[in-house]
Amino acid sequence: MRVPVATYRIQFHLGFRFSDARDLVPYLDALGITDLYASPRFKARKGSSHGYDIADPWRINSELGTAEEFEELAQRLQHYQMGLLLDIVPNHMAASSENPWWLDVLENGRASAYAHYFDIDWKPSARKAADLQENRVLLAVLGDVYGKVLENQELALKFDDTGFWVCYYEQKWPLDPKSYALILEHWLAALRAVEGDGATAQAEPGDVDQILDNLLDNAITYAPGPVVVRVERRDRRVVLAVEDRGPGIPAEERGRATERFYRGRGAPPGGSGLGLAIVRELAERWGGGVEVLEAPGGGTRVEVSLRPLPEPGGTGGPGVGAEQGAGTERGGRDPGPADP
Repeated sequence: MRVPVATYRIQFHLGFRFSDARDLVPYLDALGITDLYASPRFKARKGSSHGYDIADPWRINSELGTAEEFEELAQRLQHYQMGLLLDIVPNHMAASSENPWWLDVLENGRASAYAHYFDIDWKPSARKAADLQENRVLLAVLGDVYGKVLENQELALKFDDTGFWVCYYEQKWPLDPKSYALILEHWLAALRAVEGDGATAQAEPGDVDQILDNLLDNAITYAPGPVVVRVERRDRRVVLAVEDRGPGIPAEERGRATERFYRGRGAPPGGSGLGLAIVRELAERWGGGVEVLEAPGGGTRVEVSLRPLPEPGGTGGPGVGAEQGAGTERGGRDPGPADP
């Protein structure tokens, strides 16, 4: 085991990169330094001056240089028979929207695949407002009391291809997929006012809630792990899609997956085989349907299409209102393994 004799501490940041440390090695060797003691090389928050607010431990911080430049540093040290000590602190993780693991925990709670990486007390022994703390993460992020923030309209609901977000100025947090039904009910309420066939007029206020609840329960039961919920507008139709990363449904069985009491050959014990059948019946009330597909990358994708939106400029003004009803905006972020 190598025992350092004399170390020299360096702090990597945008102004001192791997290449700068490499060029410094001969000078340090002349001083009698045996080992270089450096801050982490992992991807940190953008503009970090110290590198300890880690956002992704699987990637090298591009602000510090490339993997090739780090290898050049290691080779230069080896040439001078010097060692390299990287300071790695397990609990140094950035609690920000740049950290996909943290976002996944905020979105999925204890069900997140990354929940065990964080020291979170899911059942604190709180005497006050215990119902607000159990199985939740409390973050002190608002600049004023909640009521005033709402009154000033400082919170915004936004939607992009990764789901719904609550935004507060430059900060953003993902919403629990199970809460999407509340948003969708408001977002699609205008569709109920569209004059059309009897099937549409018979839709109950809780139909969208039941559709989403059944889809989520089905996905979580048969494919534990992350579940993706998407809302799309396609050919003037609203499409609600739920994807899981489970074993999937064989192609020859997908056509029967929405039949009452049908259970495929690989279905685990338990369950009634009614979940997707209920979804199909509810969707048909809206003049829509259900399609069971293979999800990108494996797993199952269930698409529920609802009745066509009215033609632009027609009497179906609610078709426009359906997009504005939830106050949503289109945005974009690079989905990590997971920028609520």
